[in-house]
Amino acid sequence: MKVVAEISFEGLEHSNALAALIDEDADKLCAHQKRISSLRVVVSRPQHRHHKGDVYQVHIHATAPDVPDVIVTRELSVTVADDNVYAAFGDASRTVNQQLQV
Repeated sequence: MKVVAEISFEGLEHSNALAALIDEDADKLCAHQKRISSLRVVVSRPQHRHHKGDVYQVHIHATAPDVPDVIVTRELSVTVADDNVYAAFGDASRTVNQQLQV
């Protein structure tokens, strides 16, 4: 059964490009970890700082039968580069993969 990742954006506008990349990476994660039964990804910008730079958060919540839920959050500064949102998701995805390899 194919697991469709639930992707949401909080505190920032929806990005079709980012959602497509996250969906592609989520498909890879679910293909590698076939026991994942649900996957929720939240990309958020909880603070709106004007002088010190904003922070993005990538939050992944994965569930699988017979194992505790895996919840991973990564933060990064917006001032560095928008590409780091993709890197943060990749890092969080790798962590989920490692935690499910029990």
